[in-house]
This record gives sequence, C-alpha cells and structure tokens, in this order.
Amino acid sequence: MPVVAQLLERISERARASEIVGGLGAGERMLGILHSALTETLGGSGRDLDLRERPATILLLGLQGAGKTTTAAKLAYRLAKDGRRPLLVAADPLRPAAAEQLATLAAAIKVPMHREPIGTPVAEIGTRAIAAARRLGLDVVIIDSSGRTTLDDELLEELRDLRDATKPRERLLVLDAATGQSALAIAEGFKSIAEPTGLILSKLDGDARGGAALSIAGGAGIPVVYVGTGERSDALERFHPERIANRILDMGDLATLAERVRDAEIGPMAAPDAEVRAKAAEARALRG
Repeated sequence: MPVVAQLLERISERARASEIVGGLGAGERMLGILHSALTETLGGSGRDLDLRERPATILLLGLQGAGKTTTAAKLAYRLAKDGRRPLLVAADPLRPAAAEQLATLAAAIKVPMHREPIGTPVAEIGTRAIAAARRLGLDVVIIDSSGRTTLDDELLEELRDLRDATKPRERLLVLDAATGQSALAIAEGFKSIAEPTGLILSKLDGDARGGAALSIAGGAGIPVVYVGTGERSDALERFHPERIANRILDMGDLATLAERVRDAEIGPMAAPDAEVRAKAAEARALRG
C-alpha cells in the first residue's frame, strides 16, 4: 500500500476511535492523531544493530553525495564509544579521493582503517578487510562501499560482489534527509540487489524535514536506525520517530498531544490538566 494511503488509513482509524479529549479542541485532537499516525508509519521505535558475529560486518550503501563516508566515520566513532573495536574499510576501487577522505576521518577519531590499491576487486577488499579485523582483534567491520551519482549496472554488480563476499548482517542505506520524491525510488533500487536492513538519514541538521524517512520506512519497509545531525564525529543519533514526526509537521513537540489522544482511544476521558492545555496553546500559537 502506498505510504500516503497507509497514513490516511491510520488517521481515519484513530479519528473514529478517539473520544473528545478534555482541554483539547478539534484541531489539537487531529494534530495528536496525525502525530501518532506519522510516528507509527515511521517505524514506531528505533532498533539496535545486529552485531552478534565476530567480527560483525556492516555494509554502508548510498549514492555519491549522500554523506556515506562521513557517516561511516560517525558510526565507527559511536560504536567505539560503546566499547566496540571498529575497522573502517574503503571499498571504492575507482575513487582514490574517497579512500583519502576516509583515511583522514579515521585518523581524526583514532580508528584503524583498511584500504587496498586502486583497482582491487571489491570482493577481495572485503575479504581481506575481514581477515585483517580478525588478526587485529577488532570486532566490527564498517565497509564504505562505492558511491556513484546514479544507481547504474556497474555499481549494482560491485555491491552484489561485495555482499556475497562479506555476507554482512547489517546493510545500511545512507540517504540525504533533503532527498525529495526520489527517495523511495533510490531505496527500491538498492533493495533490489542488497536488501538494506536499515536506513541512516544524513544531514538532518539543515532545513530538511525528514520526509524521506516517511517515504522509505512506510513505502519500502526499511526501518530508520540513525540520523545524522551535524558535521561533528559525535553527530549521529539513535532514531526517535516522534522527533521526525515533529519535524515533518513543523509544530514543535506534539508528543504530549499524541499521548493524550492515544489515552482517549483506550480508556475513559480523563480530566484536563495544565500540561496538555499548555501544549494546546503552544500548538495554536505556532499555527499562528
């Protein structure tokens, strides 16, 4: 079912099920319902990465310019802070600049990095990197795959070879948060060959609202795992769907309104309270 149809169905179901909520007008009630439906369509809650293998292999996917290489370094930094021992791997055999960028980032965060001579087949890069991780006692291998401006046959073949050689449990698609209606098509293209297990939404620190997350989580069924919120090494955060819903609606914190509406769906109407009234007033003021 298209994502818009899913969203409308959820809104309709909640609108029929909810009671009149004390202290909230019809507008605030619908905002709460919309926020709740958006949150559910976005995936409901984040999830942990599957890092059970030693070493666990994470394959990063994405088009050129999506922020994949910087995201690889941010992910390595985050995992290192969590007590993991990551290895960054440059797996673009045709773009030496990508390997140089990754080497610079790896040095800055003090994480080891593996690279092979330009022209080395990606399957060999992957298998040698995993062997190096085992030899060095590292427990996570993060592979920065090739980036292209379009999802062409050459890139798809490379990704297939890399996937088959490394057998990564996690295949994370990195997508610019500002990506428009093409987001779903990009996700479906990668899904056809690599079957992404999760989405990392990069560059969410700008004006982007996160509609790409809604398109992919709802339309392609790929859950969002992390969001990039800045240039710093630590600017990679766990995904919180309610925050993305807030950004899409551009109306501040609506989680309290949504919670109150959900309470009305499952129980008797509660008495109004000051906090909910304050949120309602805030929403009215923001609408202007």
